[in-house]
Amino acid sequence: MHINYPRSANIKEPGKSATIAEKRNYMLDLLNLLRTREIIDPVYIDSKLTDIAQSHSNDMRDKGYFSHTNLAGEGPGERAKKFGFTGAIGENIAESSSLIEAHLSLQRSAAHFENSISKIWTRVGIGISETTFGQYLVTF
Repeated sequence: MHINYPRSANIKEPGKSATIAEKRNYMLDLLNLLRTREIIDPVYIDSKLTDIAQSHSNDMRDKGYFSHTNLAGEGPGERAKKFGFTGAIGENIAESSSLIEAHLSLQRSAAHFENSISKIWTRVGIGISETTFGQYLVTF
């Protein structure tokens, strides 16, 4: 699957020295461009979901793994409950040397694409960590 975005979008990837907020906003813009293209309402950043996503990205970085299940055997639902979140939850994770490639790699996967454009979601949390090798670990 090839993801085409309108040239008018003019979204430029922030550099490695950008703030985490700038990187999150960039990922949110890409996600909402995709949703707009698919005629789906945009999602909005939720601080609790962002805390959950950031915690998972940090945990993967700090403990050297890449999985929806952490090393304690907890999946997205169990991790969310630890933060006091009891609603429905979905999760996409990506690892890449650039944020655009992280986004595109998720959209090349049918399951991740469907999760990204699901009408169920109105809010999103975005976690971004960078490994010592310069790879981004993105959770949303």
